[in-house]
Amino acid sequence: MRPIVPVLLAAALLPALAYAQSPSDARVHYETGKAAFADGRYKDAIHELQIAYDLDPNPALIYNIARAYEEDLQLDKALTLFQQFADGAGSAEARAAAGTRIQAVRELKKKLGLYGVVRGWPAGAYVEVLIDGDAVTFDEKQRSLVLPPGVHDLEFRYPGGLKMFVKERLPLSEAIDLREIALRHAVIEVHVSPKDARVQMDGNYLAAEHPTTVPAGPHTLTVEAQGYEKIVHDVVLKPEARTPVKLALVSFEEVARMQAKGLPAYPLWVGGGTAVAGLVTGITLQALASKERQRILGGATLADGAIREFTQIEAQAAEDKARRYLIGAWVGYGIAAAAVAFEATWTVLYLQSQPKAEAARALPVTITVGPGAVGLVGRF
Repeated sequence: MRPIVPVLLAAALLPALAYAQSPSDARVHYETGKAAFADGRYKDAIHELQIAYDLDPNPALIYNIARAYEEDLQLDKALTLFQQFADGAGSAEARAAAGTRIQAVRELKKKLGLYGVVRGWPAGAYVEVLIDGDAVTFDEKQRSLVLPPGVHDLEFRYPGGLKMFVKERLPLSEAIDLREIALRHAVIEVHVSPKDARVQMDGNYLAAEHPTTVPAGPHTLTVEAQGYEKIVHDVVLKPEARTPVKLALVSFEEVARMQAKGLPAYPLWVGGGTAVAGLVTGITLQALASKERQRILGGATLADGAIREFTQIEAQAAEDKARRYLIGAWVGYGIAAAAVAFEATWTVLYLQSQPKAEAARALPVTITVGPGAVGLVGRF
């Protein structure tokens, strides 16, 4: 393994220099920045502490912002602010603290002239990290490591057995963040049938049957094997998670067997039966509605055979009954129309997927036309 030089920065907590009797808004941003600093989110800490300083220009905040810049390896900005704090410090203790940080930052700048920096997780993180095969530890005092520039092998081990292997280039005098690198990756485990099928992800070869670390996000898998139909499958991989994928190819022989079976008869017969039932129901109910209205016009027949006109109440009741018959008739016609549309759509879609000769043989009905006659023959 290449030599690792620890970057020993100051304690993770911001110094408790006089910061009392401050405006409430400034105090809120200060506490938020302090929490971000402790969590290793230095850019967030810089942002929040700068807002706190704009609201309340407390000298202690200059030191705190400089510390956040130091941890974020923005060393020139850190030096400027430490010097500003030292120049305005009201006590020898404060000037000494700033002087210590200035010396530490200058020494770190010299190191970075030959190395790059790897930032780790906050203390207590659940991930075990190996760099070039050796385990490394990050804690409150050691948040970063200095490594020679170049490509390094990173291994992330998570609870539950998940492992990610990543090659990452460390530029000279720059920093990389292990947390950000881990969040850009995921693990995919593809299982295929037959076992000798060739798997590609986004056009690049992917080994099947064992976990592989790849970039997180959407991908397209292509699986091919001689004598089998190709599969194209889209998948979205979540960061820092394992996604198993199982894909089974279908042989050309099996495809031919499935196509040779022809069009299943039962959907057409069920659809046809539904259409006929709906049509008969509609016609029957419409006839009943017509009969009811004729009865209104014809009047009521008395016991002695005489005919009288319906009263208004009787006529209204008969009209409501006729209207209900008509509604039922239109529902029946609608069901019949929907059944016919289903049959036509299902038949066309299936026939389009078949070779012409296969499609002709697949039809479960045969229409025969002869002199003066038309025949319809179906098979079950």
